[in-house]
Amino acid sequence: MSEIQFASYGDPEGSCGSFKIGEWESRYSKTVVEKACIGKQSCSINVTSSTFRLKKGGTNGQLAVQLSCGGSNPEDNRVQSLLA
Repeated sequence: MSEIQFASYGDPEGSCGSFKIGEWESRYSKTVVEKACIGKQSCSINVTSSTFRLKKGGTNGQLAVQLSCGGSNPEDNRVQSLLA
């Protein structure tokens, strides 16, 4: 994976290509995903409020990620992940 185009843990809205931040999110969302995924063929993230450094209000968050795998056709390499 070569680029995290969007990452938000909280209540993100939309779908791949049109994600947007919802009413709340962790400000560490992109950093956590970059550390776990950049330069790897696959990655796994423990999707919890503590992983994303939230103390309150974020216990039922979702993680939305859009990334590029670095191939020659960006449309073929976009990946959407929305986890509860």
